[in-house]
Amino acid sequence: MTTAAFCLFIAWSVLLCVIDIHTRRLPNALTSVGAASVFVFAFANDVLPVAVIGAALLTVPYLTAHLIAPAALGAGDVKLAVALGGAAALAGPRAWVWAALLAPLVTAGLGVALLAHRWVVRVVGLRSGVAVDLPVASHDGASQPEIARADDTGAARMLGRPSARDPVRTPILIPHGPAMCVATLSAMAFA
Repeated sequence: MTTAAFCLFIAWSVLLCVIDIHTRRLPNALTSVGAASVFVFAFANDVLPVAVIGAALLTVPYLTAHLIAPAALGAGDVKLAVALGGAAALAGPRAWVWAALLAPLVTAGLGVALLAHRWVVRVVGLRSGVAVDLPVASHDGASQPEIARADDTGAARMLGRPSARDPVRTPILIPHGPAMCVATLSAMAFA
């Protein structure tokens, strides 16, 4: 991939990451333009079959995961896999494998780190009796703080809202698109 094309690919990836982090959505217009651009670039350089095979090999597992558990992996991630799989394949088989393996590992690692952080905040807050501000995902995807304070018995009481949901049991929502983009860019740059 040429330097100019790679710089455009980086800019496109950064834009998608920012949008996915803030809205938990990957717009069809951007994922479609990215996939079309990868295939046009591949066609112009007589490597279209490589891009198509790379896109298919990455998209099929993502599509399968989406069909099995739609809440775990969105359709936008499946569409993003088309562009990223094709682009990674253009950088070579080693880059494609690294991109395919790193993305789920990055997302899983972030999830484990956030769960560990939530657990530490909860345990430290309960033992000290100090108010702890825990961000909790609401049904509309927005983060709403709940205040937990240990009462005389050491049990957590929720303050500030009538809902007594346990913040520890509220799911952590992590967008997978940024991990896909970072893994692919890293693999293309270093593999």
